[in-house]
Amino acid sequence: MPQTFTPTSGTDGRVRIPGGTPVIIAGISSWNFGREVAAIPIPHFESPADAHGIVYPQNLKGMGKGTIDLEGFYNSSTVDQTETGTTHLYNGADVTLDLYYSKAVAVGYPGVTGFVTNFKVTEQAENQATKFTCTIVMTNTPPAPGTIT
Repeated sequence: MPQTFTPTSGTDGRVRIPGGTPVIIAGISSWNFGREVAAIPIPHFESPADAHGIVYPQNLKGMGKGTIDLEGFYNSSTVDQTETGTTHLYNGADVTLDLYYSKAVAVGYPGVTGFVTNFKVTEQAENQATKFTCTIVMTNTPPAPGTIT
């Protein structure tokens, strides 16, 4: 029996700042939510080796790390400017975000918290909109995907 398969379109995504009055961040064109865990190798005299003598030590699971990469078009609105307005995306800012992969059915990763690092603004003399990118380092356990309320 085949799996149920319901894909979503890239234009169905969204990034929102939750709270009493949630703020949908205008101009976001992509988000990338990554989680990784460090491997801690434990080489010892009895570690297995392949036919070429390459040792493959056992590994312990180390610390986890989560990051979110945002990319979008810089909002120069006097009220909702990307860095100083309601969005508050600037280096060192503490943020909580809802990352939707489908706004049509309100599913994604709710309440991801972290702080902004590596904020960059890009302007080009090629008749294009100003863009920004930033990385957010998570400060909590990554949430499971689910309904965003």
